[in-house]
Amino acid sequence: MKLIPTEFEPTMRRSTRLAGLSAIALFVAFFLSNERAYADVTIGRPNVLFIAVDDLNDWVGCLGGHAQAKTPNIDGLAKKGVLFEQAYCAAPLCHPSRTAIMTGLRPSTTGIYGNLNWYRDLPKLKDWVTIPQYFRKHGYTAWTGGKIYHQAHGKWSDPEAWDRQYSTKTGTVFPPDGDRYRHGMRDAFTNRILARLMDWSPIEQSTEETADWKTAEGAAIFLKRQHDKPFFLACGIYRPHLQWYAPGKLPSGAPANGQTCKNPVSLVDLYPTLIELCGLPRRSGLEGRSLVPLVNNPNANWPWPAIITHSPRWHGTNHAIRTREFHYIHYSDGKEELYDAQADRHQWKNLADDAGFAVVKANLKKWRPKTNAEHFRGNAAGNRSEAGEKRPGKYVDINKELSR
Repeated sequence: MKLIPTEFEPTMRRSTRLAGLSAIALFVAFFLSNERAYADVTIGRPNVLFIAVDDLNDWVGCLGGHAQAKTPNIDGLAKKGVLFEQAYCAAPLCHPSRTAIMTGLRPSTTGIYGNLNWYRDLPKLKDWVTIPQYFRKHGYTAWTGGKIYHQAHGKWSDPEAWDRQYSTKTGTVFPPDGDRYRHGMRDAFTNRILARLMDWSPIEQSTEETADWKTAEGAAIFLKRQHDKPFFLACGIYRPHLQWYAPGKLPSGAPANGQTCKNPVSLVDLYPTLIELCGLPRRSGLEGRSLVPLVNNPNANWPWPAIITHSPRWHGTNHAIRTREFHYIHYSDGKEELYDAQADRHQWKNLADDAGFAVVKANLKKWRPKTNAEHFRGNAAGNRSEAGEKRPGKYVDINKELSR
């Protein structure tokens, strides 16, 4: 995760363990407002560009997560701000992770642990004010394109929370059926979801023709326009979410040398952080903590760990606690894992039963959520098609939208 203040004038890592780094990567940039007079309450407040990239993990040049990843533009952003090297999702699953970010509430509080239930169907969250709504309440205009929530279209994109949705399509086209699953392993998977998703292939579609490119292009057009209010612009990129169907063109990379923060933080912290950075009134009821002290001083003392929850109904309640030094996991059946993250980088030696680490384990256990909301099922069967990945979306002519 990157938080980037800049002077621009607009015209869970393993699938077998609880680690929340895998679900989403976020890049947040703050631009100085242009000189046109806003309403008094918004004068001088920065604009916000909020970029979400699905399943990116740490596979970017500035984090060194994968030698084949070439990400010069992301690396360029990292040079301009503070790079949080250990920013963890609240859940290693799409919908609960994104719900936690946008509401500022952990899955253990909302009961959203899986991908099949829309959080506003819960009576207690029906009118919950999300990040874009809070910014709109305080004088901002809020636009969105692509995948910010679990879907980029329909009720799962929370259309009422935004002033405009400029793009509701995501990803890339599929290759012809004859070019899919040529790896020959589809029947080897016992999990039907993995059997469907585990595939990769180059496609004939050019990079510029993909839905993700057009979502990014729409954001760029928006940024270059003049605005009469400060804005919160969200741009959601679907790939590299599986399946890996992508154009063959790759850019060249460059190293990053901006400020880095090694303290573990949670993406739930983004809501209060954005509020403080933009000078908006504090909001009660949020479960994250503002990261502004770390933005100002990445080496500041930060005693709070990141908390990751993975509790779909078939797994029970499972939590992970991540500090600089240790990674602790507590499973619903009482089993535990504890790793010295500095001495055992690959986390191969489980220290949970080592008496020498009993005090460490006891202190980490205290950070587990005290209550765990019941798994919200609602109309899971009816929501299955609503949450599907390939419902048709649309593009909006952003030039026409801006003239409205």
